[in-house]
Amino acid sequence: MENVLKEYLNYKFQQPYQQAFYYTSLLIKHRMWQRNEFLEVLPHIEADNLMKFVPQITLRTFFECYVSGNMTSKEAEFLVQDIEESFFKGHVAPSKPLFPSQHLEERIIRLDSRTNHYYPVEGLSEKDENSALLHYIQLEQDDSKMNVQLELFVLSAKQAAFHQLRSVEQLGYIVVLMTRNDSGVRGAQFIIQSTVKDPAQLDLRVEAFLKMFESKLYAMSDDEFKANVDALIDVKLEKHKNLREESHFYWREIEDGTLKFDRKKIEVDVLRKLTKQDLINFFDNYIKLGSPGRRKLTVQVYGSSHSGAYKLARSIDISSNKDVCNGKKVTSDTSDREILKDDTVKLASSDQPADVNSGELAEYQGKCIHDIYSFKRSQTLFGSLRSGVNQAYN
Repeated sequence: MENVLKEYLNYKFQQPYQQAFYYTSLLIKHRMWQRNEFLEVLPHIEADNLMKFVPQITLRTFFECYVSGNMTSKEAEFLVQDIEESFFKGHVAPSKPLFPSQHLEERIIRLDSRTNHYYPVEGLSEKDENSALLHYIQLEQDDSKMNVQLELFVLSAKQAAFHQLRSVEQLGYIVVLMTRNDSGVRGAQFIIQSTVKDPAQLDLRVEAFLKMFESKLYAMSDDEFKANVDALIDVKLEKHKNLREESHFYWREIEDGTLKFDRKKIEVDVLRKLTKQDLINFFDNYIKLGSPGRRKLTVQVYGSSHSGAYKLARSIDISSNKDVCNGKKVTSDTSDREILKDDTVKLASSDQPADVNSGELAEYQGKCIHDIYSFKRSQTLFGSLRSGVNQAYN
């Protein structure tokens, strides 16, 4: 019990970017316990409670199996049958199947198109000066063509993002662009940890970078596009390094309910037919500022060096104030390099400067999330992939 309690208490010592990952999951997953809820009940659990709970675990049961390694398919079937008999035909308190209403399902919040939500929160350690931003752009649910377009965008942009945001602007040591997969719902996410700028300012830097990358994408040569496609195909065709890696791949398909065990082949076939215009259309429709299908959520963890900026972010709902951009007052005399000048936010010290004009900033206007659960109740949900035709809950 002490070890479990200590594990939850130590969460406050995690780095701000790790806290941002946690809050993002809490915001977009339909059902997820907060760590504070575990901390509230743990001190009240006694050994007697645990002894009474153990027999209840197997009263009603549903299980899924994946067998790999040195075992034939017939031996795997026998193994599963043995497990079933142990659970459902045992002499001591045999289990019963779960009721249909009892099956767990992972459902993900579906953000509305053309939305920009942001959740500001204080870092858990008062001694940590670092702030962190997780800038999440949500896409669709396990669509093969969209999956590879997302991966190709990230492959094409991640080096440029690192160069611009870390090397040129020196925002912080942690600057990452990567894909995200929540129960089959895909997306792109920028993660930045910094003492130089507060999370609202970091978010503006990401938007300015995307504006810069837009021009790079439009100017990309056919040879560079093909090289990126070939590099992604090579990654997908690479064999699993070990049994653990292979098992993780297949089990993820089972756990998410996607069941595309030939995913690599399917996505490589799609990639080989993809054109540069397909990638440009994807960027224009889902990634760029103001695009019709863009669904954005940012989690902003404020460190001790940005406590004043946190209070501002919490006190202002952007959608009702045109002079405020993501909790940041934007004026012609704003200090540092991130300013509105001639109605633009400029990409500072860039090899290829880009401007975000005032018309595009109108698309940037977002809405502050003050309460996680009120926000989640106001959103629609993606359907559960585990309820598809390939699933057998009986």
